[in-house]
Amino acid sequence: MSRSALLTLLVFVVLAVSGAAAGVAALIHDDGTPQATGVDQGKVLAVKRTDSSFDRFTYKSTTGVGQWLDQNLFRAVVYSPYFDDKTAWYTRVWDYRNLYGIRVGSKLAKQHPDWILHDRSGRRLFLAWGCDNGSCPQYAGDVSNAAFRRHWIAEAAAELRHGYRGLWIDDVNLDLRISHGSGHAANAVAASGASMTAERWRSLVAAFTVQIRNAFPKAEIVHNAIWYAGGSARDQDPAVRAEIKAADWVNLERGVNDSGLTGGDGEWSLRAFLAHVDVLHQLGTAAIMEGGDDAPAGREYNLAAYLLIASGTDAVGAGSAAPGSDWAPLHYDLGAAHGARSEWSGVIRRDFDRGLVLVNPPGGPAQTLSLGGTYLNTAGRPVTSVRLAAGSGAVLRAR
Repeated sequence: MSRSALLTLLVFVVLAVSGAAAGVAALIHDDGTPQATGVDQGKVLAVKRTDSSFDRFTYKSTTGVGQWLDQNLFRAVVYSPYFDDKTAWYTRVWDYRNLYGIRVGSKLAKQHPDWILHDRSGRRLFLAWGCDNGSCPQYAGDVSNAAFRRHWIAEAAAELRHGYRGLWIDDVNLDLRISHGSGHAANAVAASGASMTAERWRSLVAAFTVQIRNAFPKAEIVHNAIWYAGGSARDQDPAVRAEIKAADWVNLERGVNDSGLTGGDGEWSLRAFLAHVDVLHQLGTAAIMEGGDDAPAGREYNLAAYLLIASGTDAVGAGSAAPGSDWAPLHYDLGAAHGARSEWSGVIRRDFDRGLVLVNPPGGPAQTLSLGGTYLNTAGRPVTSVRLAAGSGAVLRAR
């Protein structure tokens, strides 16, 4: 594909997104429906990504489980067909789908080997995840193949008819993440026979996400995407920006628990990560700060960072939350924010009507901070000062 053709494709993508459903930009009522304006940035909206270990709670409808889901979660990520008959009693769910993975040994892989990316020697290529002993769980689907894309959308439409609120789409990879069975990066060939360059891949993935958005204008769309995708341009790349606009939320899988984040304000810093969320908001898309550390300190760090950027529609990962193992801060409502986050005494701070949050970025010294008043920490104890290690946070409620 020539550079001029790529530019033409990106112009189409941007125009298509502008005509598609706008990103979620309203506060959410307690019943899960949006209202016109958002003023309560301090209300925690929790999203639970379920797996088979959670099935023991949802395998049959019970009043207790339904109440727990309603009272604790903004949305849950679930799987079709397991949850198809459960949307009758809990509807605030997103259906999990992978953007371009085709499971090895599946009926689809056997029926349509032409929908699998391959290298110039004809070897099938894989989605670069979970690779071991020369193989990976999923082949890489060819997003340049129109028949593959139509099939994906038809399957998604059939699943949505069971009552799901929308789609939680995994591996929305704007960076080329295709490998041989070893897990090492591979050079792919598109359906046309042309080399799959990084620029071509970004354009194709962006166009596919826009196609999905246009196919389901009323569905809630979530992309699980990498925050630093886009090459040297990152989120200023036109394809990345088009992909962002095609989602209502972008899921940030590890939140601030990503061990690769640094202090300072460099390209891999916590501040650069938070600035990416600012770009999401500028483009009309909310963030889900999923996190990935269920230890008390890790959970509070991620929650504090979420509240630094919360706009009233952003959400935070509920991690290991389940009936009988609730975490009280997921019910917090600190009220309206007094503005955006700001630098304060060597940490990042944001104030709310009913509390404040502090985050000490990674890599620096521990900080002991006087709060200028008495607050309740997440253990419910009154404090007038806090000590924050590097890479930690505090969520503090007014008494």
